[in-house]
Amino acid sequence: MLDWKYLVLVNAWLFSTFFFIPTEGTDARAYQGCGLASNKVYCYGGYTGYEPNTFVYTAATSDFFYIDLLNFDFKNVTAGADYWTPVSQPKNFVLEANSGVMVTSISNGAKLLLSGGFGKNNTILTNSTTIYDPQTDAWTAVPNTLPYYASSGVVVDVGDSELFAWGGLVNNTGMIVPNQITILNYATLQWSSFQTSGNVAYDYTATLAPDGRIYMIGGAQGNSLNTTGYYTSMTFITWFDTKTTSWGYDNATGQNVLPRKYHTANLVPGTTKILIYGGVQNSESSVMPVSDFIYFYDYQQKAYTPLSLQSSGPGPRSAVLYQSAKTGESYVFILFGYDNNIKLRNDTWVLNVTDVNSPSWLSASTQGPSQNPSSDDNGSAHTLSTGAIIGISIGSAVVGIGAAAFAVIWFFRKRKQRQEFEIQQMDPRHQSMDLPGGHDMATEFSSQPMTSVTSDDGSHTAYTQPSKIELYSDEAVRSTKPSPVSGPLLGLSKPHGAE
Repeated sequence: MLDWKYLVLVNAWLFSTFFFIPTEGTDARAYQGCGLASNKVYCYGGYTGYEPNTFVYTAATSDFFYIDLLNFDFKNVTAGADYWTPVSQPKNFVLEANSGVMVTSISNGAKLLLSGGFGKNNTILTNSTTIYDPQTDAWTAVPNTLPYYASSGVVVDVGDSELFAWGGLVNNTGMIVPNQITILNYATLQWSSFQTSGNVAYDYTATLAPDGRIYMIGGAQGNSLNTTGYYTSMTFITWFDTKTTSWGYDNATGQNVLPRKYHTANLVPGTTKILIYGGVQNSESSVMPVSDFIYFYDYQQKAYTPLSLQSSGPGPRSAVLYQSAKTGESYVFILFGYDNNIKLRNDTWVLNVTDVNSPSWLSASTQGPSQNPSSDDNGSAHTLSTGAIIGISIGSAVVGIGAAAFAVIWFFRKRKQRQEFEIQQMDPRHQSMDLPGGHDMATEFSSQPMTSVTSDDGSHTAYTQPSKIELYSDEAVRSTKPSPVSGPLLGLSKPHGAE
């Protein structure tokens, strides 16, 4: 079962307080993967180069470095310090250049699992899933028995040495993965998978809450093995109830919450509030951060509350949630990424979310960072303490809070014993689609039948295919340019059932 001392929340961004400190030692970057293990925050890879005239990031790296949490002091932050320490390249294992890698804390916070991503010059990875043990400084390649690996999906540690994965893109492409649930037993390094139906999500977040539901927020969705998808409305919250093994949805309230991907969503410990941070939207020439980049979403009240905290820019970043075992205070670190000037960052922000009614900057300064930073400033934060609960967020990976872990594990085992995974019956994403064997990969997502699912109030909603608004591929932020004749890879529309 999950160790409550190390609880990973992947693909969510928890905010309460940020602290800005300039640093010169560590290269600015975006689309790195970060996670926590053995009282250290580790970050891997990312893009460190950028072509400003083409909106193309270049030079994915295999950099691997950490911040030692035991040496952090929240009460004494030193401006200009760089607390990142590089990890030496292993002698018997090749670390591949990578960006967009999903990093998950496993084995009760003792190890890291790295999965997926876009390799050097957007090439396919040799080792698509690896495990790092900080205690022995050893790397292990996990054999992939599937014909592909997923990037831009989610990975959830559900306890008992099992990881749940669903959604994403095939390898280093813009093609949506086949629609199947994948389970990895990282103790035996064995994979199993279960076919399901419906739209496939990618670049979204999923947060497992103490009520036993996995809340899936934002991102995009589309037909399996297609290269056209649709943004999912942020007010249309899909959930899967691990206690009843049923799908449902909530129509959330919130004014003008922009659709987004590459955001994060972390549950604040001891509350019903999920902190939503960051995210981007595509335009014809770029991938820009959304302007409304920080909210609390209350899954009981089904409501968004915008926060008026300033930031250097809400681009894709890594976030680490930390709760002190001594004080019970909760902090969030925001790491690297790029800002609304499309400038790569090496700053670190620390947000105190202990009081969700009054989140506050951790720094002693009286002013938060500028919403429009200059082209010269970068930063890094440097205080932390050992703790009880730690969450990590990057891209679109997912992990949950541990109260519902037993129900999730029981459900997976029950389905595995029956050699089926019947989760589609109440799935709001449900639609007919061709299976991988006979699918015409040149056919774009077009129409779908009407379907109906149940909401919390017992009402039923039927919905059909919404209209499309073209939105261009996010290949511009990867290391190779999109083909000028390939057309849009992402369509924008209201999701099923949204107003």
